[in-house]
Amino acid sequence: PTGTLTYSGDNRWIGGADAGSLWTMNLYFTTPTDFTTNTTTALLEMSTNSNFGSQFNIYGAPTFHNLTMTRGAGTTGNTTLNLQGNTVTVNNTFTDSMQGVAGWYGIINNGTIDCKGAVNMSAGNYYQYGTGVIRMSGSADSALTPPPTYVAGLLYPLVVAKDAGKKVTVSTSPWRAGRAGSYVTVASGMLDLAGLDLATNGALTVTDSLRLQGGETVTRGSLDLQAGSTVEYTGAGTYTSFPAGLGNSYRNLTISGSGSWTPAAAVTVAEDLGMSAGTYVVDSTRSLTVTGGTALSGTATLQLAAGSTLGIGDGSTLTSAVGSTFRVAGTAGSPAVIKNENDGAGFCEITLSGVVDVSHAEIRH
Repeated sequence: PTGTLTYSGDNRWIGGADAGSLWTMNLYFTTPTDFTTNTTTALLEMSTNSNFGSQFNIYGAPTFHNLTMTRGAGTTGNTTLNLQGNTVTVNNTFTDSMQGVAGWYGIINNGTIDCKGAVNMSAGNYYQYGTGVIRMSGSADSALTPPPTYVAGLLYPLVVAKDAGKKVTVSTSPWRAGRAGSYVTVASGMLDLAGLDLATNGALTVTDSLRLQGGETVTRGSLDLQAGSTVEYTGAGTYTSFPAGLGNSYRNLTISGSGSWTPAAAVTVAEDLGMSAGTYVVDSTRSLTVTGGTALSGTATLQLAAGSTLGIGDGSTLTSAVGSTFRVAGTAGSPAVIKNENDGAGFCEITLSGVVDVSHAEIRH
């Protein structure tokens, strides 16, 4: 099948029910149904202005090129899309323009909308929620545009499952999912906050990559930066801390922005630290401990202040490429310490090809 399947209700009749009752529309896809064959405009559009509530039930696992949900701003009664435990695939754009009001919501429940393109909620608002998962997958970069006005902080669980090397970029407005049961998972690919805040009532789980500038506010329940995960900072500002919601313990940490980072706390990196730009200052009495390798490249600068400590993992390396800088700014009475984390029982290798500027360093085996 090709073309457009549209249901646009008014507040009078559907399936014999009168205007004083809940509307229900059942859409049955008894076998896997692909509405995108031979067309790039296949569209399922569900809209309602009912003042008594409406429910759309989808049975089966259809694929659409575009999927659109709308709801009138003055509508009372909930508007519900019940996926009946199924996954609906959207090859291009999922547009969610549901406008809820206090006490009456747009709801997506019981399944997954798997979108391989953009998710655009720019014409909706935050009066919507549900157990339905918004999953962003596919082999191309795409944008996630949340509602523009923060109202109640509801929204849905969000899963990023892009192919390797592909990303979802948050656009225009923050993602704020404050409803109990919400969560954000970066299973594969990258979630790029691009300077916008991120909030979830539940777990923030990163299996692959999370990118942010550094000044964003990250609010979450629990945090799980899994083995092999990377958090990347791209900002150009001056930062005295990492976002509180991410803290100071990472698996892999990457700094690629031109800004300056001077965390007022000890920072630990369980795997590797990579810097291709910017300046990281380990401040006085603070420490930076990297269990894996530390690699400086591009225009990056790693600086140890007087009284600071750089810990290098047993058997690991500290390297700098031409163009980068490794600077030790200790004093006679307060040298900077570079030490192997195995406290004398192991070894580490330091190979510096970039600029080396050392004053009063104490190197401990």
